[in-house]
Amino acid sequence: MMQIQERRLLLNRCGPLLAVLSGWLIMHVGSNHASAWDQIFADDVIINGGSLGVGFDVVNGEAFGADTIRLKENNLRIHFDDTSTSSGFPNNDWRIVANDNISGGDNHFSIQDSTAVRVPFRIEAGARTNALVVDSNDRIGIGTKSPVVLMHAVDGNTPTLRLEQDGSSGFSSQTFDIASNEENFFIRDVTNASNLVLRIKPGAPANSLYIRNDGNVGLGTAAPVSPLHVIRNADTPPRIATFAQNRQDKAMLVTFENLGSASVNNSCGFDYQLKDDSSSPQIAMRQVCSLIDTSAGAATAAFQFQVLNNGSTGETMRIVGNRVSIGSTASTDLLRVLNATCNGATWNDACSRELKQNITDLSTDAAKEALAGLNPVTYAYKADPQDQRVGFVAEDAPELVGMPEKKTLCTMDIVAVLTKVVKEQEQQLADQEQELERLRSGLAAEQETVRRQQEEFLNRLDALEARMHAR
Repeated sequence: MMQIQERRLLLNRCGPLLAVLSGWLIMHVGSNHASAWDQIFADDVIINGGSLGVGFDVVNGEAFGADTIRLKENNLRIHFDDTSTSSGFPNNDWRIVANDNISGGDNHFSIQDSTAVRVPFRIEAGARTNALVVDSNDRIGIGTKSPVVLMHAVDGNTPTLRLEQDGSSGFSSQTFDIASNEENFFIRDVTNASNLVLRIKPGAPANSLYIRNDGNVGLGTAAPVSPLHVIRNADTPPRIATFAQNRQDKAMLVTFENLGSASVNNSCGFDYQLKDDSSSPQIAMRQVCSLIDTSAGAATAAFQFQVLNNGSTGETMRIVGNRVSIGSTASTDLLRVLNATCNGATWNDACSRELKQNITDLSTDAAKEALAGLNPVTYAYKADPQDQRVGFVAEDAPELVGMPEKKTLCTMDIVAVLTKVVKEQEQQLADQEQELERLRSGLAAEQETVRRQQEEFLNRLDALEARMHAR
């Protein structure tokens, strides 16, 4: 029997192993010692008021302090050897390991699955205080002893969770980080140049990004009513969306495509809509389809792009194919603005009497005054200095043909002035021609009178000469 002092049982033999199995306390001293050193107790072993020391280096008079059990030697293990053999009973073996038992090994505390030879739990020496905490409310703290949520991680610089697929299951390796700091919350694609593929700045407003249970995405709203619903309540910035690209060889910036079938009203579904506070769209765009839009008349394809006035009082703009109508539903001209049209080569202004009021004749004096005030010049636009042109300066134009903002001129106004002056000149020329014709007629009559007088004089002279010769 070993010496028992101060009510402590000291076990100081080579390779001690303590196991309590079915009420037996077995102390194996090592295979190089005789079995005479083994001690088997057929009853409970109780150390009442003392501590238990096991290992080579436990000494007589060991100062246990507050320790109840102390394992003390150069290789420390506790093995749980489950000998269950009955069907259905678990019998996996476990081991608690303190440090590697080889030179240069690691300092750690581990729980080993002895049966599977795996280490599912390991704590490295030097791990910081509260590296892993489970509080009384089942909350896990990482770096904190006071977790306030189910999983609470604390670090002085960018607490990070890494998700790494290592390729061990045959899939390509891929690593993502989820992290946050004073600058942003972000997801980092570690495998691909550590690109930050998602970033959220501190102070971002509520519902900056919201995904509803039907898949609708809200930007600035928690109640998206369409697959993408954007709401901006602040005045700045003034734009609700900006689309930009730097690829010089690519012209396409945004594509809207409706892949659904036509609606029951015989027109295609909307690809794109803009609304104001009314329930009807202000701007709507549809795809061309084979069905007929009966509201546009027989054999007319459904419109592609439409701008509505106040949601209900008619269209202000329509684009069908390569034809554009502004303020009109007609789509027969390449470009139509109200009743003015363009066929791609010439511009035709709207001049119908039905569109005008307060019609009065332009006075000749006003037209002459305006024409006199027009000063033709040669010039080049600043945007194209090499393109020399001939025309007028809007700021210098007379009021009759000038526009209110004094920045543009209407060619029809100038044409009207020129027409009035030219017509007046034509009338003057006609009057002059008439007067000239009258003068010509008078001159011809006078010439005829002179001719007859000359003829009569010559006849008389001939008669006089005949008489003189007769004598």
